[in-house]
Amino acid sequence: MTSNQCEPPDWQKTDPEQQELSTIIEHLKQDQSLLGCVSLGKDGVLRSLTADRDVVDAVGLRPSLCAALLKRIPPGVMNKADYEDADGTKVPKEAWFNPEKSSLPTPLDDETKARSLKALEDNPQTSQLKREKLRKAWEDSQ
Repeated sequence: MTSNQCEPPDWQKTDPEQQELSTIIEHLKQDQSLLGCVSLGKDGVLRSLTADRDVVDAVGLRPSLCAALLKRIPPGVMNKADYEDADGTKVPKEAWFNPEKSSLPTPLDDETKARSLKALEDNPQTSQLKREKLRKAWEDSQ
């Protein structure tokens, strides 16, 4: 029987940096609307963002964790050289939650939001399961 889910590469399960990164991502609060994203800033801060790119949660990554995250991204999507000196642990926490808007991904336009919301409405069970998982993560972090 084949799985519908992609399996992470072995190194993602066995490398201590990858395991730590997975734990960080798992505990990062997410946008309850399910329209947000997670973005690594060139400052080394991993941010959970809403569709409008407001910061939901953030954590400063040390350089080895930035490198571990970049290893997960397909080649050509991000310029790894832009992150060589990134050290989110040296960024003041206020900047984690109030970055310059120009450093964030472009907000979703209304058409994309509408299409995404329609896709969520068309799959209510999946959407509900994701929202319940997010709600539990939020409650556990309180």
